[in-house]
Amino acid sequence: MKKKLTDRIHASLKQGVTPKKLALTFTIGLVLGTFPAVGLATLLCTLSALFLRLNMPAMQLINYLVYPLQLILMVPFAELGANFLDLPITSIAITDIDLFSAEGIFMLWENLSDIFGSAVLAWAVIMAPFSILFYFSMLRFFKNLKFIQNFTKASENVN
Repeated sequence: MKKKLTDRIHASLKQGVTPKKLALTFTIGLVLGTFPAVGLATLLCTLSALFLRLNMPAMQLINYLVYPLQLILMVPFAELGANFLDLPITSIAITDIDLFSAEGIFMLWENLSDIFGSAVLAWAVIMAPFSILFYFSMLRFFKNLKFIQNFTKASENVN
Protein backbone atom coordinates (compact mmCIF):
# COMPACT_ATOMS: atom_id res chain seq x y z
CA MET A 1 0.00 0.00 0.00
CA LYS A 2 2.81 2.41 0.92
CA LYS A 3 4.67 1.57 -2.31
CA LYS A 4 1.53 2.18 -4.35
CA LEU A 5 1.06 5.61 -2.76
CA THR A 6 4.72 6.49 -3.28
CA ASP A 7 4.52 5.41 -6.93
CA ARG A 8 1.44 7.60 -7.46
CA ILE A 9 3.19 10.62 -5.93
CA HIS A 10 6.27 10.07 -8.11
CA ALA A 11 4.09 9.66 -11.20
CA SER A 12 2.27 12.93 -10.51
CA LEU A 13 5.57 14.76 -10.02
CA LYS A 14 6.97 13.35 -13.25
CA GLN A 15 3.85 14.08 -15.30
CA GLY A 16 4.36 16.86 -17.81
CA VAL A 17 8.11 17.39 -17.48
CA THR A 18 8.89 18.01 -21.13
CA PRO A 19 9.97 21.57 -21.92
CA LYS A 20 6.67 22.27 -23.73
CA LYS A 21 4.53 20.93 -20.90
CA LEU A 22 6.55 22.75 -18.24
CA ALA A 23 6.33 26.03 -20.15
CA LEU A 24 2.58 25.54 -20.48
CA THR A 25 2.29 24.64 -16.79
CA PHE A 26 4.15 27.76 -15.70
CA THR A 27 2.19 29.98 -18.09
CA ILE A 28 -1.23 28.67 -17.13
CA GLY A 29 -0.31 28.73 -13.43
CA LEU A 30 0.76 32.36 -13.65
CA VAL A 31 -2.11 33.54 -15.83
CA LEU A 32 -4.87 31.74 -13.95
CA GLY A 33 -3.19 32.54 -10.64
CA THR A 34 -3.78 36.23 -11.30
CA PHE A 35 -7.47 35.76 -12.17
CA PRO A 36 -9.26 38.53 -10.28
CA ALA A 37 -11.44 36.31 -8.10
CA VAL A 38 -10.04 34.83 -4.91
CA GLY A 39 -10.61 31.09 -4.75
CA LEU A 40 -11.40 30.53 -8.40
CA ALA A 41 -7.73 30.49 -9.43
CA THR A 42 -7.07 27.24 -7.57
CA LEU A 43 -10.10 25.58 -9.12
CA LEU A 44 -9.22 26.81 -12.62
CA CYS A 45 -5.60 25.64 -12.26
CA THR A 46 -6.73 22.21 -11.05
CA LEU A 47 -9.19 21.76 -13.90
CA SER A 48 -6.71 22.91 -16.54
CA ALA A 49 -3.95 20.65 -15.15
CA LEU A 50 -6.29 17.66 -15.23
CA PHE A 51 -7.71 18.46 -18.65
CA LEU A 52 -4.33 19.19 -20.30
CA ARG A 53 -2.47 16.49 -18.33
CA LEU A 54 0.02 18.98 -16.93
CA ASN A 55 2.08 18.79 -13.76
CA MET A 56 -0.50 19.71 -11.13
CA PRO A 57 1.89 20.13 -8.16
CA ALA A 58 4.02 22.57 -10.18
CA MET A 59 0.96 24.47 -11.41
CA GLN A 60 -0.51 24.80 -7.92
CA LEU A 61 2.87 25.91 -6.56
CA ILE A 62 3.01 28.70 -9.14
CA ASN A 63 -0.62 29.57 -8.46
CA TYR A 64 0.13 29.94 -4.74
CA LEU A 65 3.34 31.89 -5.38
CA VAL A 66 1.50 34.50 -7.46
CA TYR A 67 -1.34 34.85 -4.95
CA PRO A 68 0.04 38.17 -3.61
CA LEU A 69 0.18 39.40 -7.21
CA GLN A 70 -3.46 38.40 -7.64
CA LEU A 71 -4.46 40.54 -4.67
CA ILE A 72 -2.32 43.48 -5.79
CA LEU A 73 -3.75 43.42 -9.35
CA MET A 74 -7.44 43.19 -8.45
CA VAL A 75 -8.00 46.93 -8.06
CA PRO A 76 -5.95 47.98 -11.12
CA PHE A 77 -7.77 45.36 -13.22
CA ALA A 78 -11.15 46.64 -11.99
CA GLU A 79 -10.22 50.26 -12.69
CA LEU A 80 -8.78 49.48 -16.13
CA GLY A 81 -11.84 47.42 -17.04
CA ALA A 82 -14.12 50.21 -15.87
CA ASN A 83 -12.22 52.57 -18.16
CA PHE A 84 -12.62 50.12 -21.06
CA LEU A 85 -16.37 49.94 -20.48
CA ASP A 86 -16.70 53.63 -19.64
CA LEU A 87 -18.23 52.77 -16.27
CA PRO A 88 -17.94 55.08 -13.29
CA ILE A 89 -15.38 53.88 -10.79
CA THR A 90 -17.33 53.54 -7.58
CA SER A 91 -16.33 52.51 -4.15
CA ILE A 92 -18.72 50.45 -2.14
CA ALA A 93 -19.18 51.31 1.49
CA ILE A 94 -20.93 48.46 3.23
CA THR A 95 -22.23 50.93 5.81
CA ASP A 96 -24.18 52.72 3.07
CA ILE A 97 -25.97 49.54 2.01
CA ASP A 98 -28.87 48.10 3.96
CA LEU A 99 -28.03 44.41 3.76
CA PHE A 100 -31.27 43.48 5.48
CA SER A 101 -33.44 44.69 2.61
CA ALA A 102 -33.89 43.20 -0.82
CA GLU A 103 -32.99 46.55 -2.42
CA GLY A 104 -29.70 46.69 -0.49
CA ILE A 105 -28.71 43.18 -1.53
CA PHE A 106 -29.60 43.95 -5.15
CA MET A 107 -27.54 47.16 -5.07
CA LEU A 108 -24.55 45.30 -3.59
CA TRP A 109 -24.86 42.52 -6.19
CA GLU A 110 -25.11 45.05 -9.04
CA ASN A 111 -22.02 46.97 -7.91
CA LEU A 112 -19.96 43.85 -7.29
CA SER A 113 -20.90 42.29 -10.62
CA ASP A 114 -19.87 45.48 -12.47
CA ILE A 115 -16.55 45.54 -10.64
CA PHE A 116 -15.91 41.83 -11.19
CA GLY A 117 -16.90 41.96 -14.85
CA SER A 118 -14.66 44.92 -15.58
CA ALA A 119 -11.76 43.28 -13.71
CA VAL A 120 -12.14 40.05 -15.72
CA LEU A 121 -12.27 42.03 -18.97
CA ALA A 122 -9.04 43.89 -18.16
CA TRP A 123 -7.41 40.64 -17.00
CA ALA A 124 -8.28 38.93 -20.30
CA VAL A 125 -7.08 41.86 -22.41
CA ILE A 126 -3.74 42.07 -20.61
CA MET A 127 -3.10 38.38 -20.03
CA ALA A 128 -3.81 37.19 -23.58
CA PRO A 129 -0.71 38.76 -25.17
CA PHE A 130 1.31 38.35 -21.96
CA SER A 131 0.64 34.61 -21.85
CA ILE A 132 1.92 34.11 -25.40
CA LEU A 133 5.13 36.01 -24.69
CA PHE A 134 5.59 34.29 -21.34
CA TYR A 135 5.00 30.82 -22.82
CA PHE A 136 7.64 31.22 -25.51
CA SER A 137 10.17 32.69 -23.09
CA MET A 138 9.58 29.79 -20.67
CA LEU A 139 9.78 27.30 -23.52
CA ARG A 140 13.16 28.66 -24.52
CA PHE A 141 14.29 28.64 -20.89
CA PHE A 142 13.29 25.00 -20.32
CA LYS A 143 14.75 23.82 -23.63
CA ASN A 144 18.10 25.28 -22.56
CA LEU A 145 18.11 23.59 -19.15
CA LYS A 146 20.33 20.50 -19.23
CA PHE A 147 18.61 19.09 -16.15
CA ILE A 148 15.22 19.02 -17.89
CA GLN A 149 16.71 17.49 -21.03
CA ASN A 150 18.38 14.72 -19.03
CA PHE A 151 15.26 14.11 -16.95
CA THR A 152 13.08 13.91 -20.06
CA LYS A 153 15.43 11.43 -21.73
CA ALA A 154 15.60 9.30 -18.58
CA SER A 155 11.81 9.18 -18.22
CA GLU A 156 11.44 8.26 -21.92
CA ASN A 157 13.89 5.36 -21.47
CA VAL A 158 11.90 4.01 -18.50
CA ASN A 159 8.67 3.97 -20.53
